[in-house]
Amino acid sequence: MKITFLAMGAENLGIEALSAVLKEAGHDVSLAYDPSLFDDKTYYKIDFLARLFDVKKELIKKIINSKPDLVGVNVFVDNFKWALYMAREIKKSINVPVIFGGVFPTACPETVLKEDCVDVVCLGEGEQPLLELVNSIEKGKVDYGIKNIWFKKDGQIIKNELRPLQDLDKLPLYDKELFEKELVMKNHYLTVTQKGCPYSCTYCEHNFLRKFDEGQGQHLRRKSIDNIIKELKIMKERYGFKEVDFKDNIFTVGKQWTLDFLKRYKQEIGLPFRILSHPLCMDNDIAKALKEAKVHRVQLGIQSMNQKTRNEILKRFETNKQIMACFAALDKYKVNYSIDHIFGLPYETEKEQIEAARIYATLKSCSRITVFWLTYFPKTDMVQIAQKAGLIGEKDIASIEKGNEPTYQTEQGSLRDEKLKNTFKNYQILFRIMPVLPKFVINFILDHSLQRYFKYLPRKFVIFLADHYVSLARHDYSAINYLKYYFFQIKKIIKFKVFKQKIWNS
Repeated sequence: MKITFLAMGAENLGIEALSAVLKEAGHDVSLAYDPSLFDDKTYYKIDFLARLFDVKKELIKKIINSKPDLVGVNVFVDNFKWALYMAREIKKSINVPVIFGGVFPTACPETVLKEDCVDVVCLGEGEQPLLELVNSIEKGKVDYGIKNIWFKKDGQIIKNELRPLQDLDKLPLYDKELFEKELVMKNHYLTVTQKGCPYSCTYCEHNFLRKFDEGQGQHLRRKSIDNIIKELKIMKERYGFKEVDFKDNIFTVGKQWTLDFLKRYKQEIGLPFRILSHPLCMDNDIAKALKEAKVHRVQLGIQSMNQKTRNEILKRFETNKQIMACFAALDKYKVNYSIDHIFGLPYETEKEQIEAARIYATLKSCSRITVFWLTYFPKTDMVQIAQKAGLIGEKDIASIEKGNEPTYQTEQGSLRDEKLKNTFKNYQILFRIMPVLPKFVINFILDHSLQRYFKYLPRKFVIFLADHYVSLARHDYSAINYLKYYFFQIKKIIKFKVFKQKIWNS
């Protein structure tokens, strides 16, 4: 059976996992990839360039001409509208079943199934459910009782129960071949060692997923060290990549596992790598082991330096003392790290941003402060907290569950207070240029409130320059590879459009 997956903006491990299971069972899998340049929901958003490099129409024609038996989309909040557009345009020409899976359909399955272009929704983990669905379609009789799958049939929704969570070591290797034509695989290898998260921060999708997984097994599961090292060796031999990006929510959870893995990684892989971590999962031993194993970036989710905000709003219970101990450990071993910081948290004002800025200014090895704007994700506790604070109402919640919120990468996210939004934009500039400024300059700016004049600067341009200067100065492999990816895609699209114009003129 012929299955086509749609993806946009970046490599998708979820699709690669699904494809691996389907191909292992003998099915024909292809990828329709929209690079969505300059509107990739990750970093760049420049509207006129996004229109210039838009390839959606060409991609839709390609999908229609290939006549797939099933179209699948891994859907999250940010790409929901894109997924709907693509599915509708495809269905205008061919009568093909469309299945949506991923975090957003899992949180709001009925909302998704109300859309005319969606026939099936997969809730939670989809490897085995999708395989069972594809096998039943191939046999000519759809099985409407597949666990984790909801169907739309005769105007009704068929809701099936969930199945136990899977053992990650029993899954095949990711199907990296699916993205070979879209990525320069020799530069960068993307993977995870785990599913789930040990924490339940109110703003995060795992706040919902932990509750969703209750009764189905352990939410946080990890592959064995042998399994991960085997995967990296095979893929290193195949692609010769130069760095590894572990996208675990918190890579360093479980100290002994982390130390054991880093020892093996250092001996058997030995390439620069990047991870995400948490202040409570970092100490001197881990920082030292990370440095010795060639980590080139530790991304730390801090979000706020106000302890009350973290405790009462985010349900994060690390103290400022513990956070500073985490920074000290990384600074001691000269481990390059970045900090994630959120603007728009309930009850936070300019005061909390000044406090955070003064602390961030003291850090030695912090190379980037990445600013995100709070976005209300469906079914998370943050939605209820915002409602209780009077920031949103029932109509807003209904809109959130339809995927209508601005993304966390836009200039406001879910923040509705225009005055606060404009104030925080000044701090967005300050935080992004902070890694290239001496401490005394930062304090001088804050002491004299010079940040208020940042509103007169070309903000996007200043942030763009600061980010890329830091990336080059700190040899940030991931950021450099992101630029290389853009050059690769731009060249590819220009080449295609020139060729298309020649054919048209002839």
